[in-house]
Amino acid sequence: MAESRMLSNTPTNTNILQPNKHQFIIPDLTSTVFFCQSVGLPTVSANEARQDTPFLDVNRHPDKMIFDPLNISFELDEDMRNYEEIYNWFRATTGSFGYKEYGKNTGHFLYHDIILQIHTNTNNPNFKIKYSNGFPISLTAPRLEQTTNPDTILVAEVSFRFDYFVFDRPNT
Repeated sequence: MAESRMLSNTPTNTNILQPNKHQFIIPDLTSTVFFCQSVGLPTVSANEARQDTPFLDVNRHPDKMIFDPLNISFELDEDMRNYEEIYNWFRATTGSFGYKEYGKNTGHFLYHDIILQIHTNTNNPNFKIKYSNGFPISLTAPRLEQTTNPDTILVAEVSFRFDYFVFDRPNT
């Protein structure tokens, strides 16, 4: 009896997730797709609710999830189009250069859904993680140096805040 229960608990997919099988997609920002180098999935946490009693404070299940930023590092293309797209989006969300800039260059959308496409170990699309209503909160500056080897690839990092994320598994 115990042996059959153990066999029924075997996962249907025993393949291991490979860290280099992914694609980063912001549907309205086409220059960012190809150049994603790494993605730091956000930490998810929650604060427990405290229930006061006359004798002992009791911890209860949390009522809100807290998401850390989604962090992406990406290679810069030669024309810096991908950096410029993120920069223009950042600029439009802040309105730092006046009211005429607010919402400009982003298709008048300040929030974009961000998609992380996860691939199988044979590099076929497997499932997506969709981050709802994302917007940039930081963009690092690439460092241009005369003393650097010409084969060195310039990388920038961008951090996004978002409302929540969901797993989109079309085959389940």
